Amino acid sequence: MDKEWIVQFEVDHEHPDVTKRLRGLLYVSEDRKPNLEELTACLKACGFDVRPDDPGALTFLPAAPAEDNYRIRITGMVRGDLKNNDEGQEQITRELAKNFMKPDPNL
Repeated sequence: MDKEWIVQFEVDHEHPDVTKRLRGLLYVSEDRKPNLEELTACLKACGFDVRPDDPGALTFLPAAPAEDNYRIRITGMVRGDLKNNDEGQEQITRELAKNFMKPDPNL
């Protein structure tokens, strides 16, 4: 049975200097985290034609030169079936809370 994964990522645009936080959804056939190829396919399904930049840091760059230069960074992955238990709910709540917090200029 396929496992649902919610992939959270940030898109850092160079011009204008804007960061967008987005989410994607993918299904993995085994009980494991998505691999690099599956993450790349998920981002492509979200409309970003990307290639891996730093696999260890889970960052991606545009596959072809474009006017809009950007970098995508995977910030989190939550398995969909964890949404119904306390551990998964706590992780989702923490990720959602980050979206409402103002960035600390001192950090």
